[in-house]
Amino acid sequence: MLRLLSQFIFIASILLVTANEIIGQDDSTILSDSLSLAKTENINPDSLVVDSTATKKKVKSKFIKSILDKKYPNPNRAAAMSFILPGAGQVYNKKYWKVPIVYGALFGLGYFATDSNRQYNRFAAAYLTVVDDDPATINPFPTLSESSLRTIRDRFNKQRQQGYVFFTAGWLLNALDAYVDAHLASFDVNEDISAHIQPVGIPSPNNTSYGLSITFVNNQSRDNIPSFLY
Repeated sequence: MLRLLSQFIFIASILLVTANEIIGQDDSTILSDSLSLAKTENINPDSLVVDSTATKKKVKSKFIKSILDKKYPNPNRAAAMSFILPGAGQVYNKKYWKVPIVYGALFGLGYFATDSNRQYNRFAAAYLTVVDDDPATINPFPTLSESSLRTIRDRFNKQRQQGYVFFTAGWLLNALDAYVDAHLASFDVNEDISAHIQPVGIPSPNNTSYGLSITFVNNQSRDNIPSFLY
């Protein structure tokens, strides 16, 4: 049994080494063929390597050009304006009534974050006066124990972190709102447009199938649509 196992391991090792040599030869062959093809077609071999930096610069340049595009409405410009200055994109979209909402939301979230941070600093300092074993330091909250101070400190620490997250999310939502508004401004929301549902016949070599067709049309030209399409 041991003899058969040793033979099996020996054969498997030979096959593994052989496979590695074949794979290595295939890789070198592919690289050699690529270089030969590049030389044949007068292509610089260095150009076969993708320049990720150049690609990123190209995408960045394209994005900047889309922001500077003078077409109106420009969703990218609206989003960029609101990202730099909250409410600016809403003014660009002529949705002036949204500006007080944007600043009201950001002010509330900012106040929540800063107040939580102030309270955290107060109770963190009070907690240190209890655990530093220094009789010269005085606990500003003598009625609160060490565990109570730690619990309150951790609660305000969690609140301030949530406040930072909510404030950042509100800032980004302000830019997203401007972006979506600019997109919707180019949509046709005329009340004369309606959906028209009608039966249709779909001919085939052996028989005819039937179904429904939904078409969005102008009400003024609705009478010109046949009642059945074949």
